[in-house]
Amino acid sequence: MIDLTERRQREEELRRIRETLEDAIESLSEGFALFDSENKLLLCNTRYRDFHQVSADIIEPGMDWVDLIESDLEKGLYVEALGREADWLRDRKKMRRELQTNLEYEQSDGRWVSGANRPTRQGGIVVTLTDITDRKAQETESRQSREMLEDAIEALGEGFVIWDDSDRLMMCNQQYLEINRICADVLEPGVHFEEFMRAGAERGQYVDAVGRVDEWVEERLQARRQPGTSAEYQLSNGRWIFTTTHTTRQGAKVAIRLDITDRKEMEQALQESEGLVRRVLESCPVPLAMNRLDNGEYIYISPSNADLLGIDVVDGRFFSPDSYVDPKIRESYVNRLRKEKRINDLEVQRIRADGTSFWVSMSSQLIDYKGEEMIVSSIFDLTERNAVAEEMARQRQALYQSEKLSALGSLLASVAHELNNPLSIVVAQSMLLEELASDPDISKRATKISTAADRCARIVKTFLAMARQEPAEYRAVKLNEVVKSALDVTGHALRSSGIEVSSRLASDLPSLQGDADQLTQVVTNLILNAQQAMEGMEGDGWLKITTSHRPRTRALVVKIKDNGPGIGTDVRSRIFEPFFTTKKMEAGTGIGLAICHRIIESHGGTISVEDTRDSGASFAIRFPESTRSSEETPSTERPEASRATFSILVVDDEADVLDVLADILRGDGHDVDTADSGDAALERLRDRDFAVVVSDLRMPGLDGPGLYEKLRQELPAVIPKLMFLTGDTMSAGAKNFLDESGRPYLEKPINPRELRSLVRQVAGNGAR
Repeated sequence: MIDLTERRQREEELRRIRETLEDAIESLSEGFALFDSENKLLLCNTRYRDFHQVSADIIEPGMDWVDLIESDLEKGLYVEALGREADWLRDRKKMRRELQTNLEYEQSDGRWVSGANRPTRQGGIVVTLTDITDRKAQETESRQSREMLEDAIEALGEGFVIWDDSDRLMMCNQQYLEINRICADVLEPGVHFEEFMRAGAERGQYVDAVGRVDEWVEERLQARRQPGTSAEYQLSNGRWIFTTTHTTRQGAKVAIRLDITDRKEMEQALQESEGLVRRVLESCPVPLAMNRLDNGEYIYISPSNADLLGIDVVDGRFFSPDSYVDPKIRESYVNRLRKEKRINDLEVQRIRADGTSFWVSMSSQLIDYKGEEMIVSSIFDLTERNAVAEEMARQRQALYQSEKLSALGSLLASVAHELNNPLSIVVAQSMLLEELASDPDISKRATKISTAADRCARIVKTFLAMARQEPAEYRAVKLNEVVKSALDVTGHALRSSGIEVSSRLASDLPSLQGDADQLTQVVTNLILNAQQAMEGMEGDGWLKITTSHRPRTRALVVKIKDNGPGIGTDVRSRIFEPFFTTKKMEAGTGIGLAICHRIIESHGGTISVEDTRDSGASFAIRFPESTRSSEETPSTERPEASRATFSILVVDDEADVLDVLADILRGDGHDVDTADSGDAALERLRDRDFAVVVSDLRMPGLDGPGLYEKLRQELPAVIPKLMFLTGDTMSAGAKNFLDESGRPYLEKPINPRELRSLVRQVAGNGAR
């Protein structure tokens, strides 16, 4: 019998060792794999499988390394291999044969991996894979930060350089190279500061180093050892350079070189011609001065400055200290000047000798004069400039408001134009119904419809007149009647809201020149604004309206006051802007008060928000009273239709408008024919003679201007019989045509009385 105990013990020991080794390998944070001499996998840890996640299903002992890499390639694991898989695989095989280490590559999952290959004594290969994603991100961030810093430094207008804590060059910008052009070839990273300075001195870059290079370099090194040093050099090309050096917390030195040639030349010129400069200063109209930094005592002040500040100058002595409205202003100014050395265009309040204050713009330079810090300054009196600026601001604000109201007018004109055709039908039909109705009740209702429709028409025309900014035709208006009309319109809304209304209207008010509908619109809008503001308010709401006459100023005043939430002081200046509103989006557009503002201004009046002792809002409107002694009120009665009848051609592309125009004219006994287009009208005019041709201006196809041109060429005798209807006098094209053609026209919506009158006028002119 053979005793196997010892062999089994050895096998058990080997098994434990292998398990311990496998556990150790498995615990590694790096990916680990062992391949034999034939590139067959012997073992690997989970971390290694994680790096090859896309091919984890084939990673088993005995797997060939090439199979693994090809599987990874097929699944696009290696970013740098995309599109060049064959070349990449060939290179990787070569690297593996050569056992290259520290291979870094990016995987498709965004991770960066560092791989190392090491040989075993049996001819195999140990592969370790390390996740270096964080390190790569840090490197990228560091590189981007460095590039950003380098770009910022390169953009500086001054020469900039950094020396490390060993005084060796780290970097400099192009401007620094330009300043040190003579020895720019020496300025390579790593060069020592002493070597750089010596090269410049030996090549004659620095004037004061000529003939004493060693001594000069030593002086520079000694000065450099002092913190926050600065120095001035004159270069061989005559330029002067100012350099300042600061030490960083890491011990590096940052230096900036500035070209101060202009300043040095000015200083030299001042030193050489002090007497001349003083004479120039004495005659200079710019107020100049020099005073002590510590207490503001004047050392020199020009006559113009002394006059400006009211300072007495006797035998060259100045009997007034430097003075400011607030001593803290000078303290802040001095601290800033100590730091910056120069301040330009600082605006402060100064005090004259008589105690009056005024604003000045002050530019100052801190200099050393006989070992004492002095301020050289010039001041400019801003009194006139500030007054001009304030006036310009007022003018800009006025222009701003005017432009916004002009834009609003254009919008209203567009809306009005869209309403013209349907409103023409309502106006005309209601007036026809009023004229033709035999039943008194129907006639009464027709009168109400006609009155309301006529008012709508006048409002639409008012919008168009406002948008064109043309003066309206005003007549005498009673302000009390305007208020009563507005209360009639808004009565239901006020009653339904439970608002108590009281009015105190002054008797015997003079008339004012204006448009009653526009003024009624203003008062109505203000009343409705008050009613909406008081909706949902706790307690009883009330509205008070008063009118009064101010004989001394010849002004008529209407005040509208409520006890609603009021108008905050922060929005008062904006409430008359178009589209500005404090209402919810669904409750208002912000154009009502803007319209009121424009109407009131067009009447020569003003509107303002007045302070109230309690809550609520109070609007005051002021109008100039009429200067006319008497006013003729035009008759509103329908003029009797002329007994003469005419043959009339009416042209319009909208059937309803065409019908109502024909009905109006046929009602007067005229022989009316119609055409729904310019082309149809032209055919009828070729076949028949008409006494009057009434044509719309804007039509598809051959429009009014096109018809006019055709008639001018083919049937010029018809031109005197032609009149136009239009809702588009806002556009430049329509206005220019009407002006150039000279033909009479009516603006929509059409009033039957106006239509009859103009038809008779054209018929009379065309018959001549």
